[in-house]
Amino acid sequence: MDHKGIFRVLQKIHFIDTDIDADIDADSENYQTRIYSSHIEDIKEKSLLVAVPYSQGHYLPRRYLKEYNVRVTPGPCVYIFNTKLLAFISDPIPMWEISMPQEVKRIQTRGYARLDITLMIDVTIIQPDGGIDEKIATFTRDISGSGLGFSLDKDRAVPLGTKLKIMLPLGEIHVIRAEGEVIRVIPHDLNPEKNVIGLKFTKIANADRECLSKFIFRKQIVRRNKGQKI
Repeated sequence: MDHKGIFRVLQKIHFIDTDIDADIDADSENYQTRIYSSHIEDIKEKSLLVAVPYSQGHYLPRRYLKEYNVRVTPGPCVYIFNTKLLAFISDPIPMWEISMPQEVKRIQTRGYARLDITLMIDVTIIQPDGGIDEKIATFTRDISGSGLGFSLDKDRAVPLGTKLKIMLPLGEIHVIRAEGEVIRVIPHDLNPEKNVIGLKFTKIANADRECLSKFIFRKQIVRRNKGQKI
């Protein structure tokens, strides 16, 4: 699919102000307010007209010819690209004219982006009779909007289908609380005394899922800007 084809079928786009965010880690307490929502109004030969990006009632400051990171989400795929603000248009509605990107990179092909990352997580096993086991403190291997993987000692039995509750802190300002089901148990590739448990969310608030997706996106942008593997 060419660039214009992607833009024609997109659902929404998000801007990140690289002047502010390039050196800020995604664990920063400000990470939730650094992503600005927009959508494309028109597609031109060498530029795009987009709604003025906004977040929580605040518009993204205009910085002409400064580079912005942008995420495009057409259906299950996620694309990222860099662009520059060329002009501000006030009539008939406020819009930005931004440059057509030279390169658009697809960063994932599933319904939700998955990120390899180690984070502290608390896991609680829900017994078939509804009873709750003691909380287990461990670490994630990867996270996404649909589930996550975490390491667990092999002597703890968690068969496929086991119901779990998790608490996953994101920085110091938000804790993801969700329930899920074990869909995968595989040996840990670095520690022979542990397994990696794959968990699919079965109950998670929309706000928590969105917060998790934004956290992942910011981490991907930081890694991309540093030339690291996404």
